[in-house]
Amino acid sequence: FQKANSQYALLTAGIEIASKKANYEVSPEPIHKGDVADYFISKCESLLKVSRRESTNLMLEKEARTCMAIRDDCHKKVRPYIPEVLDQFVIRQPSYPKRQCVVFEYNPDLVSLSNVGEKYPNGVGARHVAWIFNRLLTAMAITHDAGFVHGAILPHSVLILPKNHGAILIEWVHSVRIG
Repeated sequence: FQKANSQYALLTAGIEIASKKANYEVSPEPIHKGDVADYFISKCESLLKVSRRESTNLMLEKEARTCMAIRDDCHKKVRPYIPEVLDQFVIRQPSYPKRQCVVFEYNPDLVSLSNVGEKYPNGVGARHVAWIFNRLLTAMAITHDAGFVHGAILPHSVLILPKNHGAILIEWVHSVRIG
C-alpha cells in the first residue's frame, strides 16, 4: 500500500468502472496484486478490488458479505478495524469474463505491516509493537464474536494508521464461519 499512496497522485488518464451506485475512475494499472484480485484506487478515494478470473468471483462476494456481517454485528467503536464495503457489483465487458468488484473505503495513510518490515528491518520499538498487537487482537476478537475466522492473517493483510494508532484487517477472501 506504500506503492498505492505514491500512485494515487498519478491518477490522470484513468479508466472508468461503473456500477448502479457510482462511476469510479481508476488508474489503468493495479496498485497491488493479491491472491485472487487486483486493487485499484479511484479518484473518489475508494479502493476497488476486482477479481482476476471469473472463477474467483464468489470469493469476493463472500468477502463483502463477511465484512458487512462483522461490521453489522460489532459495536460502532470497533467498526474501523474491519473494512467498510461501499459498493459491490459485477463488471461486464464484451469479450471479457464477468469479474466481481468490491469497493472499500480507502485511507491513503494506511501502511501494511509488510511495508513496516521493509522500512524497519531491525524492528520497531516495543511500544509500537504493543499497540499494533492490541489492535490486531481486537480485530480478531470482534471477528470471532461475529462467528467468523479470518483464515489468512499475514503481514500484508494488516494495515495500520501510525498517526492515530489505528489498524484494519483486510483480505477476507479466505474467511469462514465458525462451526
